[in-house]
Amino acid sequence: MDKQTAHDILTSADSEAAKRMVLKIAEELDGLAAQVWAFGMAEGARRAFAIVAQMGTELMIGASQLYAKERWYAGAALVRQLIEVEYLLFLFAIGDDEPKRWLNASDEEAKKTFSPAQMRARAQGRFDVAEYQTHCRIGGHPRVMGHILLKEHITPIETTPPKLFDPSIQWVDLAQHVERFLTNYIAAVARHSPRNVYLDRFANLVQAVSDWRSAETNPNITKI
Repeated sequence: MDKQTAHDILTSADSEAAKRMVLKIAEELDGLAAQVWAFGMAEGARRAFAIVAQMGTELMIGASQLYAKERWYAGAALVRQLIEVEYLLFLFAIGDDEPKRWLNASDEEAKKTFSPAQMRARAQGRFDVAEYQTHCRIGGHPRVMGHILLKEHITPIETTPPKLFDPSIQWVDLAQHVERFLTNYIAAVARHSPRNVYLDRFANLVQAVSDWRSAETNPNITKI
């Protein structure tokens, strides 16, 4: 992406619309995932799915709370973790044996089979390694690039010459990961816990995504 495209995205993206979508879906999915867990009564693949789904929704809510307080760096660290959960939930959505395999894996087996690199490889190109690496640099590992998210380090985008970064764009980035998580959740719950499929509630969540996409007029928004 060239600098002008990046600047156009950062100045036109609707962060408020993204925020509304994130908050609605995160809270709703949190409740739905808790039902799958069923006070710890879930077993086998359903148990594994419930755990991973609840990890994801807690990360969404935690990142949202930090972003609301303009703690962009701390929130970005949670989003980096959410991406790994997103990978895992996708594998659950496409494989009958993946949840139990994850649930019963030793630490060594988990490192070999469920590391980010291994999950990307097994997803056959669905996930972009460059995206993950960017998140690692900004909010994962303590790299110097992450300082652009710290409160006293942020340069207003209106500066001349224009800077490329407005931290509120983090809401838009989070919204895209929430959208992907929702898609994987719906597919995985149908496979591993069909009694927890609620078509009307899922339709409302899908509509929330559609409303956000409709409010977002920049065609390049998926490139961030």
